[in-house]
Amino acid sequence: MATVAVLNNDAALTGKTLALNEGAGTVTALWTFDRDPSAPFAVSASSAVVSNLDADKLDGVEAAAMGQLAVAAAWTADQTFNDNVNLTFGTGGDVDLDYDGTDLVLNLTVVGTGDFVINGGSVELDDSESLTLGTGKDATLLYNGTDLVISPAAVGSGDIIVTGSSIELDDNESLTLGGGKDATLLYDGTNLVVEPRAVGSGHFIINDACMILINDTANANMTTGLTIAQAGADNQILCLKSSDIASAVTTATVAQDVETDDYFTISKRNATLGGTVFQSIGESGVSVGHWHDTYAGAPDTTDTTGSNAAMAFYVGEHDGANGLNDMAANSNALVIGEITSASARLVRFLLKADDGELHLGNTTLVALDDEDDVGLVRAMQWETSQGEGMQPTPWNTADYGVPAFSYERLKAVGVLGEKDAEGNCLMRVQPRFAMNEGAIWQLHVQLREAAARIATLEQKLLEA
Repeated sequence: MATVAVLNNDAALTGKTLALNEGAGTVTALWTFDRDPSAPFAVSASSAVVSNLDADKLDGVEAAAMGQLAVAAAWTADQTFNDNVNLTFGTGGDVDLDYDGTDLVLNLTVVGTGDFVINGGSVELDDSESLTLGTGKDATLLYNGTDLVISPAAVGSGDIIVTGSSIELDDNESLTLGGGKDATLLYDGTNLVVEPRAVGSGHFIINDACMILINDTANANMTTGLTIAQAGADNQILCLKSSDIASAVTTATVAQDVETDDYFTISKRNATLGGTVFQSIGESGVSVGHWHDTYAGAPDTTDTTGSNAAMAFYVGEHDGANGLNDMAANSNALVIGEITSASARLVRFLLKADDGELHLGNTTLVALDDEDDVGLVRAMQWETSQGEGMQPTPWNTADYGVPAFSYERLKAVGVLGEKDAEGNCLMRVQPRFAMNEGAIWQLHVQLREAAARIATLEQKLLEA
């Protein structure tokens, strides 16, 4: 058995030096070591390891319990875990954290299906350090020092898909597109603004055979096109503008009010019954407010009820039940007229639908009673035919007189207009009608006068 020897002669052990002889031994009494702040005892470097201290307590805590960290403890030095050695969390060993030799691996579902939750703080990554997603490291999210960069196809060709919620941007915060930040999409607090030329000169292109639907969700009669559902609105459904135009017209229009930079609008003819109104607006210096040009192949040359033309207008009447009706007698098909300064619409040209009967304004501003209407009719024949097929006799005899085959005279009385470079001109219908009617009346007068003279001559012959 080992023995303890006191290296001095005092009875008290306090402050004394003990020497323990080699050999195993058991201390059954309470020994108090008072060497504060020095260590109570020391083991030389060449001695065997001290063992079997697990039953002893340190500050009232069993050594085994201290090994399990069942109480709060502060580490003041590095703790090293070898590769593939887990730091396990949860009463049931639910979560493991380990370094597998390459990556730091956090396994949240060792037991259960828990999530990784951060409360009261944030996860911070240095510039250009990425958050990598996907088993094959397919996508990355990083801040490169200037921009937040999402690469959904770091590996592969995946997309960004948002399901079950939305991405929200504050007012005037834009979604920027293009490698050069070329286009932006933002909400300015009032309007959704698309700017395809934030940088550069690109265009807004819908590169697909699809429908664009405004205020609607379907159109069974459209494959590719634009559908606008106006709902209960009764104003313009389409408006074309130009900053070059300042017509000064706003409320003078009869159908719909406009703005001064409008030059074309489309709206409903009747608020509840439909139809359309086209309005073309120009400045006071323009003489043509609306112009139609059509381009096609060779026009039809027939003259029947089935003929067609380079520009065709047809009107129809429906029965309100998806069927068509024949128009009643004297139904009006087409009118052309004037809008007066009093906003009145006055008809100057009217075409009937059922039989093609044509009505024109009956105002003739030139009276032809003082003219040789018969001679003018013959002159008009000459102008329209250039004499082809006309017989000069008996007009070239002194007995019948020689008519004035004169364009200038026909122009002076208002029957013909100005000639163009090729010598062609337009005819005014009403003066020509008046000329023909005048010729008939003049012939009637001449016949009555001749009849009167013949009657007088007969009377004189009878008296003789």
